[in-house]
Amino acid sequence: MCPDIQVIMVFKGTLEITWNLLGEEVIIIAPERSVVSVPANSWRRYRAVGDDVEFILTTEGDQRKRVYWDEAILREAKTHNRGLDPDGYVSKVDVMPVTARRAGARIESLPQA
Repeated sequence: MCPDIQVIMVFKGTLEITWNLLGEEVIIIAPERSVVSVPANSWRRYRAVGDDVEFILTTEGDQRKRVYWDEAILREAKTHNRGLDPDGYVSKVDVMPVTARRAGARIESLPQA
């Protein structure tokens, strides 16, 4: 989930773009040379349709962006020795000090509304 609007430009191939949670999904197929704006505060999923897709994703604003990951993705990442560092970047868990691991684990959760 990203709290900011994102714009996707498809240069080559076809991209399936899904946003919102299960049961409320909006799914569109973005063909080559299309531009799609994905609303703020929505969960997003991107899938290549076919073998060869090239696209760029940009996020509005000059501030640093924050991405919130689904719990299933975070669990899978941990099986590959990956987690968030204290700054919110994906990092190898085994190279981080224990304090950095704890700080990273705290920011993995969605903020309470």
